[in-house]
Amino acid sequence: MNSLNKVEKIRKRSRKDQAGFSMVELLISLVVATLLVGVLSSIVQNSMSLNAKAALRSEAGSIAFKKVQDYINLDFTNIPIGDVATSYEVEDFSTEAENLNLRNVSAKVYVEPESELDSTSTSTTNYSQSIAADTAFVSGSEISSIDVDDATGDWWRRSRMSDDNYSNYTYSRYASSPDNLAGPSIDLGSSQDVDTIRVNWYGCGYGANDFRVEAKNSSPNTNSGWTTIVSGLSDNGIPCYIGDHPQDIDVSSNSTPYRYWRLYFVDAVDSDFSVISELEAFSSDIPGDTVEQRGSDASSSPGALYFSSSDLEMSEDGSRGHQSIGMIFDQIEANKDATIDSAYISFTADESNSGDVTLLVSAADVDNGVDWVGDYAVDNAVDNDNSDGSVGTNAKTTWNPAAWSSGENGPDTQVDVTSIVQEIVNRPGWDADNRMSFAIQYVSGSDKRVAERSPAPELVINWSETVAVDGTYVDSDGDGDVDNPTLVRVTAIIEYEAFLQTHKVMYSSYIRKYGIGQ
Repeated sequence: MNSLNKVEKIRKRSRKDQAGFSMVELLISLVVATLLVGVLSSIVQNSMSLNAKAALRSEAGSIAFKKVQDYINLDFTNIPIGDVATSYEVEDFSTEAENLNLRNVSAKVYVEPESELDSTSTSTTNYSQSIAADTAFVSGSEISSIDVDDATGDWWRRSRMSDDNYSNYTYSRYASSPDNLAGPSIDLGSSQDVDTIRVNWYGCGYGANDFRVEAKNSSPNTNSGWTTIVSGLSDNGIPCYIGDHPQDIDVSSNSTPYRYWRLYFVDAVDSDFSVISELEAFSSDIPGDTVEQRGSDASSSPGALYFSSSDLEMSEDGSRGHQSIGMIFDQIEANKDATIDSAYISFTADESNSGDVTLLVSAADVDNGVDWVGDYAVDNAVDNDNSDGSVGTNAKTTWNPAAWSSGENGPDTQVDVTSIVQEIVNRPGWDADNRMSFAIQYVSGSDKRVAERSPAPELVINWSETVAVDGTYVDSDGDGDVDNPTLVRVTAIIEYEAFLQTHKVMYSSYIRKYGIGQ
């Protein structure tokens, strides 16, 4: 019986086993399977995301590398260096990066110094220059004359006065003496503006201590009706040598056109006759650099310019009043902001003068001196109210010159203009080889100082220029690299958004100023 029961129990257990998984077992299996599918899907998605992130990062890195390479390819002196206030930022190329599939990009380049030379070392060079003023009066072209007329009938071979043959000459053959004698006149063919009259003396001993230039428009063959243009002229001592002896006479202050022009000899040198080879008229052109300006107290033509005086009166000159003197010095070599150690204008005395006189020296406060043109041109160039578009330097020299002896050239005939020259070279627009325009004006005193026109006044400048000097690099360890080079660090940083995160790529490199062998 017991055996039968055991057999029955075994059969029942076998039937139960053959019935399959229970409900609980099935549910557990389903959950496990779902989890496995999720894990597999997540692995696939993560793998795809990593690949996309890597691609974007690679693209961002490529852009950053290229941007740094652009700077490496620049000449060192052309690499911009940022400043600490902007964290050394020099470029924002966010737009450029966004166009390459990156989104919400911040892309910037930073350049900062890593090591720099001590550039405080300097080199100072001293210079000196002496510039002579141009005292020649530059006249225009010669006005051809069509005829020569003799109002007195005393001149021999008068036709030779205007043939441009300086070996020919004419002289006062029949005059008992050359005093108070009119010379033949040249006929210009029509009334014309004349700037310069040139007389060519034939030789020494035939000049004139006192003569004048006259002009008219009516018949020249009469001694009446002539207008005196310039008077009180002298030949200034004709040198005794063979050849042409020209004397230019400035008649530019005359404003009336005339057809006929002549000389009138008041007091000639020789006791028998006067001898000249040419009388010529010239049109106006560029005025000279050295000029006398008649004072406002002049008896005639106040303010008019006079370019051809044989000397420079500072400042009283008879009927011309208390003159102003203008001088332009060309091609001054000092660079902008040079340190002017000393500067002075040097004259050669024409006369001996010892009385008191006070003069004022200044210059036109301009980048480049301009020609003297128009009445009161010298005074206008250095006035203080800018009424004519110019103004004088703030720096001025009040000059009380010591006594002068004729022919003297030294400390007593020099005036210091250091501060004036310094002010001009410090102007924003000053350049080397520009010109400076100086004026000497009357202030007070009863005497004068008279300088030679030739030798010309000179501007003497002594100056120094200081420049920064880079240090010298050496390869003391022999490794082929310059020791302690000047470096900059160039860094490109790109930040962008991808997969709900902010990503950052940075590429950085050094650039050296001096390479091997430089």
